[in-house]
Amino acid sequence: MRPLALLPALFIAISSNSIAACDVAGAARLQTNLAQLSSWKESKKGVEVTWNSFFAKQPPEKARRLIETFANVDACLTGQAREIRFFSGGQLVGKASPDTGIVVADYLRESAPRTAPSKGPTVTVRGKPIRVGMTSDDVVAILRKSEMVEQEVKADPALAGSLLVTKQYNADGKRFTLMMARSTMDGPYLVRSIVSESR
Repeated sequence: MRPLALLPALFIAISSNSIAACDVAGAARLQTNLAQLSSWKESKKGVEVTWNSFFAKQPPEKARRLIETFANVDACLTGQAREIRFFSGGQLVGKASPDTGIVVADYLRESAPRTAPSKGPTVTVRGKPIRVGMTSDDVVAILRKSEMVEQEVKADPALAGSLLVTKQYNADGKRFTLMMARSTMDGPYLVRSIVSESR
């Protein structure tokens, strides 16, 4: 049996229902297939998944689907969304979290053309400033979900095992990008840089 053959249909069945109403039997079968493509371990901090060489050979769309499928299967079987980190070839390629949802490495996302950026220390939205050093919670209190245009994630070279999250916004007539990262593994995500784009 080719493991990937079962992924699309079962993924759709799982993701179209709530966790409480998911197809547990189908999720269990799919987890058996996923075990052919990966290995994982659990700890108090969450789940760490390591894909085998099959993952690296997949085009971005199928690689994203594998990450999404694993996260949905895990939520179905455990009854809750958990912190899951995904690795391939020693590199962090994605993360699932009950707080941020599923984010994947930038090379697994379609790149959008960008205008020439200029860095700025602050950006003001509806009269409220967003500054370097602010926590992600402070930013969420100012910006609306509908104003986020794009999100990318990759391994943070400054902190092994952590993520560098880049979010592009179009808010209050302004287009800008926030780069967020942790300073420590247990610390909150902080705004590391702000890039405003000319329109």
